[in-house]
Amino acid sequence: MRLTRRGILAAGPALFTAGCFRNPVLENAKDALSFLAFGAEDPPLKRSEVAKLPYASMTAKIGKGAKILLILAFAERNDRHWFAGGGEALITRHGRLVKTVGLPENFRETRGRNEDPLSGGVHEIDESVQFVRDIDFEGDARFILPIESTFERVGQQSITILDVDLETVLVREHNVAQTQNWEFENLYWVDAFDGYVWKSRQHISRAFPPVEIEILKPPG
Repeated sequence: MRLTRRGILAAGPALFTAGCFRNPVLENAKDALSFLAFGAEDPPLKRSEVAKLPYASMTAKIGKGAKILLILAFAERNDRHWFAGGGEALITRHGRLVKTVGLPENFRETRGRNEDPLSGGVHEIDESVQFVRDIDFEGDARFILPIESTFERVGQQSITILDVDLETVLVREHNVAQTQNWEFENLYWVDAFDGYVWKSRQHISRAFPPVEIEILKPPG
């Protein structure tokens, strides 16, 4: 049943030409950040419109900002490269943000020191699981930030993404970056059947709120 639901949503090829798509709502990440203080209405988007897209898609929003539609440009091994109309990109690996482009603060890469629980079986954990990764931040003060995290199961939750009901397991990831005295939590709503990450709330930087991601049409 769950495979059927995911299969129904995942239709069409997952390739497109980045320059052919423009987001009519927000053209770049700076516009998105300008909405943080005041909030913004989400752009009108219908399931019927998403179903017609010949490629995988998702939405992302920062804090109270409007949702931005991103299209899956290509896949490289386990990395999924999602692009918005203004040239911004979010790269995910098993649902985790591992690289960003076009935001005020970005990271070039994420390297795990052990296997990421999100890579498989996270929906079945019954005790805390540890993970350590290194974040390579770009910019004038480029640095590598080690982060230690602990995963724990919160419980089953039913969620709705653009009129589609999904049975998920909510998993909390408590993160500690000791060298920066920074602690934060990421949340993942993973498929109750196979652990696929349908929705997440992930921190990129202390400078702005977490990014909330929802998968509208998963890769085929």
